[in-house]
Amino acid sequence: MEEDDGFLMVDVGSSGTGVSVSASAIPARKKRRSLEKLVLGSVVARTYYNVRPSHRCRFAESPVCSMGNHYNADQVPRFLHECRTLPWFCYRNGFQALHTVNVRSDTGWGCMLRSGQMILARALLCNKWAKAHPQYVGCLINSANPLNMALSSIPLVCASLSEIAEVIKLFLDFPDDRCPFSIHHIIHTRAQLYPLANSIDWFSPSHISNILESLVTNHYPGIAMYSAKEGIIDIREITQLCSITNVFQRKLHQRGRSIVYKGWSPIFILVPLQLGSRTIISDYIPVIKHFLGLPQCVGIIGGRSRKSFYFIGFQEDKIIFLDPHAVRDVPYSCDYILFQDYVCPHLQKTSLSQINSSLAVGFYCHTQQELSALCSSLTPTPFLNPITINQ
Repeated sequence: MEEDDGFLMVDVGSSGTGVSVSASAIPARKKRRSLEKLVLGSVVARTYYNVRPSHRCRFAESPVCSMGNHYNADQVPRFLHECRTLPWFCYRNGFQALHTVNVRSDTGWGCMLRSGQMILARALLCNKWAKAHPQYVGCLINSANPLNMALSSIPLVCASLSEIAEVIKLFLDFPDDRCPFSIHHIIHTRAQLYPLANSIDWFSPSHISNILESLVTNHYPGIAMYSAKEGIIDIREITQLCSITNVFQRKLHQRGRSIVYKGWSPIFILVPLQLGSRTIISDYIPVIKHFLGLPQCVGIIGGRSRKSFYFIGFQEDKIIFLDPHAVRDVPYSCDYILFQDYVCPHLQKTSLSQINSSLAVGFYCHTQQELSALCSSLTPTPFLNPITINQ
């Protein structure tokens, strides 16, 4: 793996397999051009959103919890280092015009869309890790000590650079079947599910949840997805959805075949919630921390005053998030990406009491036992719990 001029190029290949990482694949002239575009994008972000992409907030010397992973005060530097591999999606300029409107940028309206992409990317990376490490999945699922549950959590660094690049490619902004979660496919699905909605209007957490559920179901049969309605997780619906029979039928439908096989498919659950009128009610703050401490949690999408973020953890009474409010240009090819343009550049924090009451919590369960453990962790809780489990 080589670094050149501060950039890391990743060749994800036309087939999506055999990914190689290389800095020499791109001519120097194009590297300089990429640098100019990167600087321009930073200027645009500062001008319109008063966001400095180079800003890094300070982290106190106190414990951090992030998606079931617990870090002591002296482990905070390791946490910050590991977060640099988290997929990060932000506003993009210069993609092919959307099919409904002649728009080539999502600047100013696509932040919830990008937050949804980030939480889905995390779930897909967890799926890769769980398949590669079956001996660790749910190893302490029945532990009576909640602190020990962190040992069975999927680590923040759960994939190689090549595997991360493969997942990132699925979200690149091209109207290509190799990029099923691109902005083009998201907008197209939104037009189908919400025909009266403005194509470039702001997304709500429930809208992006339903859209991603449709895309995963129709284009990514290796994992099931469930978007909860009114904060209710229906186990019977999930059990039917996770049937390997249904997954294989979806996978082989395009070939005109079906197969009968009993088993279980991994499931990504996204639960849209309303926890107040505008900002989150203080009684719900402990349960938000509880969610982020569960080993099945893959984060929360929400925000503050029509600005969406991807929340990944907390420190004391501050919630930690990835911010999509920066502007970058799309890569010049679907087969090459500027890797550092798609991973977390830095983290932000804000007070838990200031986040918007409308959000969506994400969970990934690789096995049926993990789903059962998640349900046990959600009911009952010592906190005011907005999620209902229907057995």
